[in-house]
Amino acid sequence: MENKKLSKKVLNLSGFGDFGFTLFVNVELYYWSAFLTDYAKFSLATATFILTLTSVIDCIWVPLTGWLIEKCNFKWGKYRSWLVIGPPIMIFAYALQFSRVGSSEAVAAAIVIAAFSIKTLAQDLAYSASVTLVSDMSNSQEERMVLAARRGQFLSLGNIVFSVIALPLITLMIQMTGNDVLGYSMAAILFGVMNFVCYFVAFTITKGQSVSGSSGSETEKKEKLPTAEMIKAVFQNPPLLVLVAADSFRYLANFLMAAAGFYYFVVVLNDLAAMTTYLVITRLVGFVGASFANPIARKFGKKQAYLGSNLLMVAGLALCFFFGRNLWGFIVLQIVVNFFMQITMPCLTAILADTVIYYEWKTSKDARGFIMSMLNVPIKVGAVLRSVILGVGLSAAGYVAGAAATPEMVTGIAALMNLYPAVFLILTVLIFALGYRLSDKRVAEMTAEIEQRKAV
Repeated sequence: MENKKLSKKVLNLSGFGDFGFTLFVNVELYYWSAFLTDYAKFSLATATFILTLTSVIDCIWVPLTGWLIEKCNFKWGKYRSWLVIGPPIMIFAYALQFSRVGSSEAVAAAIVIAAFSIKTLAQDLAYSASVTLVSDMSNSQEERMVLAARRGQFLSLGNIVFSVIALPLITLMIQMTGNDVLGYSMAAILFGVMNFVCYFVAFTITKGQSVSGSSGSETEKKEKLPTAEMIKAVFQNPPLLVLVAADSFRYLANFLMAAAGFYYFVVVLNDLAAMTTYLVITRLVGFVGASFANPIARKFGKKQAYLGSNLLMVAGLALCFFFGRNLWGFIVLQIVVNFFMQITMPCLTAILADTVIYYEWKTSKDARGFIMSMLNVPIKVGAVLRSVILGVGLSAAGYVAGAAATPEMVTGIAALMNLYPAVFLILTVLIFALGYRLSDKRVAEMTAEIEQRKAV
């Protein structure tokens, strides 16, 4: 398909599915571990086992996700079809993920794990397809950065809306059902429906937009990528390997902060209701940060914007450990952290799209669907490590649901929220700064060479 300029509608609204995705996935990020320990009343050992095993299963789905996306080519488009296939499956599996069925803890845990596994495979397919569209709809670096920036803004906007409605909605569902567990299940269904509606909007807007011949029409059937080529697309792509390794620690830091937030407000600040205030303010700031991502990346370069933002997050978290033991001190410093956190997201998507160009330049093979699905790898690795570290950190702090906070518990939870993530972000910076060699100028040269080959 001719690489024509994208319309403003496509540039600005194609990422709308990420708004619903954020609403959906944040229920898990912020409240699932707390649900398991404080509402479903699983023991800390069982909750840690559930979180760890599901994270491992989540990692197993990553290569399967990329394989399915590359091997299937539905009539609605090779990538965009998944925007309407995955979300309906996610709705009711999510409800069972937030459940405790029966009196046996082992059986209840097995049901939760199975539901998570089904939900997450469908979720990964939809999310990977959404990310791939950034690369599939344009070969222009400028347009890809705009698309990535809009995705970041929708993710941030989803965070804002979530911070306003999540806790009140969950509380309302609990009050209406008269049951903590059932209330969470009903809230999960509602967020699943929102997710489906938003993905359907994105599905509609992206119709007919593809530079790779993947729209699904009879005249544009893309050759399926062999499995061996998928493996090469990873292991013969050094920039991709470095990016995955570095960003795994960034996601670990972000996920740990999200999961530890509940415990921080309960133990350190002794004010769970204030968590809504914190989320609203920091997510509004995050939206502003996402809006600055494109101009900052244009001025300094994607790599520099990514590195600098992570370093400033480290500084904010270190200060927060020492001066964030009161509500407003915590919120002010978290404003800094969340502003720069949202700048890293669009930069990451655009950098990943550059590794697609690198591999096509190197091998003349278009593996964009599989390569873009690799964005799931650092997410999953981060989730696995988060589950382990969260459980270990809570245990080391002496946390017991409902128990009075001790000075050791306060310090341990404060470290879990601030110092641990800061250390992991330092690892991100070191790996990426030392290992990632692609520059924006070099990617532009590679893109021009690829276009010349195609013209010949």
